[in-house]
Amino acid sequence: MRLLHTADWHLGARLRQIERYDEQQSFLDWLLEAIGEHSVDCLLIAGDIFDGSNPPAKAEELYYQFLASCRQRYADLQIVIVSGNHDSSSRLEAAAQLLKSMNIHVIGTFKRAEEVDFKAMSISLRTKASTMAS
Repeated sequence: MRLLHTADWHLGARLRQIERYDEQQSFLDWLLEAIGEHSVDCLLIAGDIFDGSNPPAKAEELYYQFLASCRQRYADLQIVIVSGNHDSSSRLEAAAQLLKSMNIHVIGTFKRAEEVDFKAMSISLRTKASTMAS
């Protein structure tokens, strides 16, 4: 299993009043290439995707365009997204059902009824080899 762990993208972050979308796009372009170069089975995005809980539309556009590019280029790539303290958990989970249909799993909130719901927060991952064997 080749897992690529990323975090702290902070899409939408500015340097004082200077927008940094070009830098953020360059990072996402590099990451898209790295996934292929290293034959990644699963991309883990572990929090702080955005710089704040109400990100600018341009930041969300970068995020969704990146996910769409991953899906177009790497059909077998599994993607797991976990919210961080800068993200809005409910905003990330808003698209969870749609993304799940594309093998992109979002865990934004800690699931608990009376006890922790580990099943709701568990995701089975497979290597490309095991996917091809099934």
